[in-house]
Amino acid sequence: MGFIQESFVCDGCGVPKRNVNHWWSIIFQSYVLDEASGMIAGAVQPVAQDSNALADSNEAMRIVQGFVVVPFLGEYSKLENARCVCGQQCALKFLDQYMSELLEGSDAHANADHATNHIL
Repeated sequence: MGFIQESFVCDGCGVPKRNVNHWWSIIFQSYVLDEASGMIAGAVQPVAQDSNALADSNEAMRIVQGFVVVPFLGEYSKLENARCVCGQQCALKFLDQYMSELLEGSDAHANADHATNHIL
């Protein structure tokens, strides 16, 4: 019985993975931030991500978006919230895009809050 090797492609530039070890996995996830200490209290499990019950139960806790960058593992490529990249350049491209989207989202949220407060 032959061994079938799974192939991977960089989510940034499309280059196929070969026998090199400078590949990375970027995992985007929600985290619980303890605002009192400024520390990350833990990752939010996918089941609880759309529930604000955790944050609502303790006013000092808040759900924030973040990411981790880890050395490439094939099983991460199967995660919906993960990206596999061929090196620093593609990793930085994804992280730049991710942070820009977060800033745009927070600006839109802040502008909506400001408009609401201004109207009131």
